[in-house]
Amino acid sequence: MKTNIRTAISLLTFAMVLTFASASFAQVVGGYKVIAKTDAGAVAAADFAVAAEGKKTIKGFELSEIVKAERQIVQGSNYRLCMKVAAEGKDPSFVQAVVYVDLKNNRKLSSWVDSTCGYSAGTATTADGFKAVDKDDAGAGLAADFAVKTQSKKTKSAITLAEIVKVEDQEPGMMSRNFRLCMKVNTNGKTSSVQAVVSMDEYSNLKLISWAAAKCGEAAADAFKPIENGDGGAGLAADFAVKEQSKRTKTKITPATIVKAEDQEPNIGYRNFRLCLKTTVNGKPASAQAVVSMDQYSNFKLVSWTDAKCGEPAGDGFTQVDKTDAGIGLAADFAVKKHSEEKKIKHTLTSILKGEEKGTFAMTYRVCMKVAEDGKTQVIQAVVTMDLYSNMKLVSWEHSNCGN
Repeated sequence: MKTNIRTAISLLTFAMVLTFASASFAQVVGGYKVIAKTDAGAVAAADFAVAAEGKKTIKGFELSEIVKAERQIVQGSNYRLCMKVAAEGKDPSFVQAVVYVDLKNNRKLSSWVDSTCGYSAGTATTADGFKAVDKDDAGAGLAADFAVKTQSKKTKSAITLAEIVKVEDQEPGMMSRNFRLCMKVNTNGKTSSVQAVVSMDEYSNLKLISWAAAKCGEAAADAFKPIENGDGGAGLAADFAVKEQSKRTKTKITPATIVKAEDQEPNIGYRNFRLCLKTTVNGKPASAQAVVSMDQYSNFKLVSWTDAKCGEPAGDGFTQVDKTDAGIGLAADFAVKKHSEEKKIKHTLTSILKGEEKGTFAMTYRVCMKVAEDGKTQVIQAVVTMDLYSNMKLVSWEHSNCGN
């Protein structure tokens, strides 16, 4: 009798174990479910994916934005992430990555592929849509103040909020919000308009996703307005135009100098650039007018490229500054280093003779300096641009008498 009781208990226990195991397995394995883009696990997986792919390909990837996040529960978790990333200063692009996280929180990059993340150029909003909200919205006010404070710290500039012009938001997940703000700000005493995107998670933690010059819908949809030649977006548009036109015409076109730049903002987040460029085509000097469109995801399209004599603007907009100015010093050091790398010849900065600058957020520096090469000293004028994130580019390097 006791044996039968023990057998019955054993069978019952075994059945209960099987039932529990089946239930557990049913909970463990499942399909992908959309989660908040600000989910801590998703953010950690995205950061890991970017670092792992960068190490694998020896490229400096930077995460710009998590566009969409999904999670699949397995023996651990799979995170499928659509992200906007930039590599070594190139135009941002979309990728889809899958990261596996085991039960001990060890991570592995399972895949990394190019993707559209479900969007196409010209899409007006993201999948779950930005909607207009009141400018007095409390969350928008917090986001605007945070954006200004963060950008001030990032660029080491004195930026203050003058006015919130327009606010839109989206709710990517429960209790989380993304704000797209058009604002008027004062930077070192100069007023301008910018567009900032700020994410806020369910715990009210804020993150500045992007900050860019914008017209905030102030200009007529068909009206181009002059902008600074050193504008970061204009520089990217010029580089894209040259590369695309070279490809289309199968000619060698050198990086261009922007003589004149204009833009329009047909929709919030979109910009069209009309650029007058000086360049060379197969070694011959040339000038052209290029029109380039840029959508809210920074995807570029060359609309037109025509030969044109755009003419030099009256005055080039440069203002002379003290040659000991920090920005001038950084530009001079960068120019010498970059030119040395390009020519594979060591150049040494001897002294700065003259410094000029123009710009507010994006800056352009023109530096006249004495440079030593193979024991000989020569006078060089270099033009260097610096974007909102302090990324520098050597635009020109030429022998000069510095106007003397």
